[in-house]
Amino acid sequence: MTYVFNSPETGYLSLLKKGSVEMPYKSTNDLPDSVKDHLPSHAQEIFKEAFNSALEEYKEEETAFKVAWSAVKHKYEKDSNGDWVKK
Repeated sequence: MTYVFNSPETGYLSLLKKGSVEMPYKSTNDLPDSVKDHLPSHAQEIFKEAFNSALEEYKEEETAFKVAWSAVKHKYEKDSNGDWVKK
């Protein structure tokens, strides 16, 4: 049995299949606009990989988002203009 959860807040679908979580973001094109519109492409890759890994491990969307943003903030920071740049 497959359960599909649509989160309007984040704009993604996650699939739960027999206790496992499928990757909701197969590519950076699948990321929410709030991520795609603000992060450089490398930071988007970091976000995607960290999110998918955390969602698989913790099976909680909120935790996965926290982990993903933490991973981005490890390598990137906002500059004085509010743009994300490599540290």
